[in-house]
Amino acid sequence: MTRLARPLILVASVLVSLLLCELIVRIAGLGPGVRIMWVSSDDTVYQRSENPILGFELKPNYRNPNADLNESYPRINAHGQRDVERQYARTAGVRRIALLGDSLVEGHGVREIEDIFSQQLERTWADGEVEVLNFGVSGYNTRAEIETLRTKGLKYNPDLVILVFAKNDFDDFLREAFELGSVVERPRWVKGLFSASSLFRMLAVRFDWWELGADADPSAHRKEVAGQGNVAEGLRLLNELAREHDFQAFVVAWPEFEDDGIRDVQWMPDESELVIERLARSAGLSTFRLSDGFRRDWQSRTAENPRQLYSLGDGVHPSVEGSRVAAQVLRSVIDGFDPEEHGVREPSGEDAEAAAVALSLSGRDPGLSAVANNRGAKLYRQGDLDGAEREIRHALELNAEYADAHHNLGLVLAARGQHTEAMKHYREAVRLAPLYASAYNNLGLSLATTGQITEAEAMFRKAIRIDDDYAPARGNLGTALRLQGRLGPARRAYEAAVAADPQYADGYRNLGLLLFQQQNFTGAIAPFQRLAELEPGNADTLANLGAALQASGRRTEALDAYRRALAINPNQAAARQNLAALQGR
Repeated sequence: MTRLARPLILVASVLVSLLLCELIVRIAGLGPGVRIMWVSSDDTVYQRSENPILGFELKPNYRNPNADLNESYPRINAHGQRDVERQYARTAGVRRIALLGDSLVEGHGVREIEDIFSQQLERTWADGEVEVLNFGVSGYNTRAEIETLRTKGLKYNPDLVILVFAKNDFDDFLREAFELGSVVERPRWVKGLFSASSLFRMLAVRFDWWELGADADPSAHRKEVAGQGNVAEGLRLLNELAREHDFQAFVVAWPEFEDDGIRDVQWMPDESELVIERLARSAGLSTFRLSDGFRRDWQSRTAENPRQLYSLGDGVHPSVEGSRVAAQVLRSVIDGFDPEEHGVREPSGEDAEAAAVALSLSGRDPGLSAVANNRGAKLYRQGDLDGAEREIRHALELNAEYADAHHNLGLVLAARGQHTEAMKHYREAVRLAPLYASAYNNLGLSLATTGQITEAEAMFRKAIRIDDDYAPARGNLGTALRLQGRLGPARRAYEAAVAADPQYADGYRNLGLLLFQQQNFTGAIAPFQRLAELEPGNADTLANLGAALQASGRRTEALDAYRRALAINPNQAAARQNLAALQGR
């Protein structure tokens, strides 16, 4: 045997062994699916963080005028906070408060920064007297919130740190439910091999080569990094940081808002204290409940529904009004804060009973089911129905009782005209989540499309009972009533829709058309005018406005409306014909 033959045989043996292993891994299905997007191509407000405990963070200087208030916001400041612009350097005589939390503090669902919790709290003081810095990030748990303080918040040298505790903060994983690009630059051959080889993919994910494990299942990786008992660990670290950096700190417990009341959640088994109160006390921190202040405000009102008044309808995330009341309640807590009585003190040691209860409260990790569902929802919005269905069905394979995925699959099937199948998923969504207003609304739309108008009306009414300000459901109810010939109730439904949301264009459109149908031409003018303001580039709207003005005897204004319509679309037939008739041609 030649000197060269032996190495060649060795190389060949290795290659054959690798090919055999690759074949076994593929047949056994041991290699994870290719699910990583190497470059972030979406417009989400979040990006991956190099800090594995954080996992993700807000993008500095982010802007999006068409923000959906879920995966995107209108603006983020230069330091990656949903806040006004801030400077690290302090202004003499100005007190600084750092507000920590998840989506409650971040301002999920609230468009303007001026309306979110932190800014409304800042405005309870005279201008420039106190700065309330917002460090909220959606999906963070307590450990990640304190890590944010450690790595970002301490640069501002706060006087007081307030941790806003919500019920899902017990989760020992981060709810990373959106697709993000990797912070790790990887060689091209690594990317190619990861896509092509099941064996390489299995080993890379298992041993986290080039941080591929973190990208393949970010939630599981984050859990592995942070460990269990994140709340106790986070509170311990908060105490440590407070002592080291000479600031005060306390915890506030966020309540849940129900149709008939306001309640605190997650009690110890004997119901003497909240679990967070026990954990905070053992960590040497004080806790305050916001529920009593909300109850006092609610009792001062007449026949208000707390869930609809203080939350976005989900019973948790604060509305603009909920943020205002929370700011007032928290201001009173701050004013009554006595460092001698409530200040940071020496930890008393682990509370084993509370720690065990906290561990039992850590929810089931949504893992990749949430990622797949949100990716599918995004593909649906982009018009890729095949891709959307594939992703959402994958989410349901991972979690068959995922209400939001059933709802989103219903949307995809309805867009294809498969309303019978869509209705099955809408019904499953409301079975799993009985207060899912949009699922009831979309079920009603599919029922109406298939001619089941009476049943559709019932679904729209259910959606409205859940969310009184749900403008599309009120508008759809109006259409269902109109199709049944009940024009008076239909008109009132459309009027209620635009009252609930003055930006709801379809409500003005349907109201104007209904009034025109009833030959109430003068009444139709105002809805069409408002619609023209909301849709300045819509020639059909201007043509309808012109027709209402013409029928009301307002000839000059009608001429102007028709001309504006034709300037947008020279082929708008009604505007052209009516303009010619008015001009006597």
